[in-house]
Amino acid sequence: MRVRHVIWLLVMFALLASIGNSKAISDALENHSASNNSTHQNQSSLIGPQSQSAQGFEDATVYRQNAEFNLLGVLKDYSFLIPYLLLFVAILTLYGTYRFVWVSNRKRDQTPLESPPKVVPPDLTKKTIKILYPPNPNFTGRETLLNELRSALTSGKNAALVQSQVVTGLGGMGKTQLALAYTYLHLNDYSVIWWIKSEEPTSLAADYAELAKELDLKRVSEDLDTQIKVVKQWLETNPGWLLVFDNAQKPSDLDKYLPKIGSGHVIITSRNSFWENLANVLDVPVFERVESIEFLFKRTDCSDREAADALADAVGDLPLALEQAGAYIKETGYSFNNYLKLFQERRKEILTLKKPINYPEPVATT
Repeated sequence: MRVRHVIWLLVMFALLASIGNSKAISDALENHSASNNSTHQNQSSLIGPQSQSAQGFEDATVYRQNAEFNLLGVLKDYSFLIPYLLLFVAILTLYGTYRFVWVSNRKRDQTPLESPPKVVPPDLTKKTIKILYPPNPNFTGRETLLNELRSALTSGKNAALVQSQVVTGLGGMGKTQLALAYTYLHLNDYSVIWWIKSEEPTSLAADYAELAKELDLKRVSEDLDTQIKVVKQWLETNPGWLLVFDNAQKPSDLDKYLPKIGSGHVIITSRNSFWENLANVLDVPVFERVESIEFLFKRTDCSDREAADALADAVGDLPLALEQAGAYIKETGYSFNNYLKLFQERRKEILTLKKPINYPEPVATT
């Protein structure tokens, strides 16, 4: 039963009680009036030849009784107002009680149990960005993978935890290129984007700690471990950031760097596929054949579809091998067929060519 139901029950009870009281008061007024009339008549019949002083006293008594009788008569005439008066008083009393209880409960509900932690909103007008590679103008396809990556990072399965995604695959599959494409595609969605070379412990620690200076965190110690802790604390209490750990070796290497709570995003690229206990895993396959041909057309000035198909088949649709082929054809003016013949004759030498732009390694080392 709610409060308002209790109040209405009390109002009805007060109304019934006031009606009963008014009837009793009215009966009492009538009885008192009849008693005064009877007394007055009896006193009048008893008056006889008495002394003048006694007669004056009796006249004063009669005058007082008549005045009292007139007052009771007025009260009797307006006795019908008594129930309404009592009802009005009851309503005022109940309303005052209700307001007191309601205001008290509201103040109690609005009193915070503890002060919430301060969260600094992302300032998209002041960005802190470090991306090791420029945008790849020849990036081709991968729409499905990009959509899956975005969905995994923004799914919000647990809003209190950092959303992490591991992009795995063999060397040369285009893991770094996928992370790079995502980063530039969502450049305006983050206030902090920080790319971290993760293949070596020294570069991992240095790149991560460098973020402390870029964020202008005050009173940061020169000690590297202290800087790492300060950066991690900032990430756990501020939203709107993206970290890219590129070419990480194993999960234990990132233990002290990954924020556990917060509302940021983490992308990890790695050849190691055993990350299930740490983050979601997205496997990157080789190009579809149509993607391989489209890439070769975009990367070179050639448009021989049959030759492009043969070249893609020869390199196994491996994105890095296709990039090396496209760069060589673009630089030398070779046709797809000429490069394919060269590739078949001098495969090992071709695979050790200098690494392409935006790729960390040549094909031979993948």
